[in-house]
Amino acid sequence: QSEDLFRRAPERVAPQSAGEAPLWLTRMDRNEDGAVTRREFPGPPEKFQQLDLNGDGEIVAAEANASENAASEK
Repeated sequence: QSEDLFRRAPERVAPQSAGEAPLWLTRMDRNEDGAVTRREFPGPPEKFQQLDLNGDGEIVAAEANASENAASEK
């Protein structure tokens, strides 16, 4: 098993732990289920696909945090 975050599928985040998610993800999560679907995402489809690391149609806290960490390392 690879420890590479970009190769592992992030676990679904329960609404109770949504506080660990970046503020932008929490604000986009209209139904407060801990995930942002394409329907909830206000940006372009290309950006959604970039953030949805495991391609399951949802952006969860682990994926959002990985994206922010990758951006801050550039």
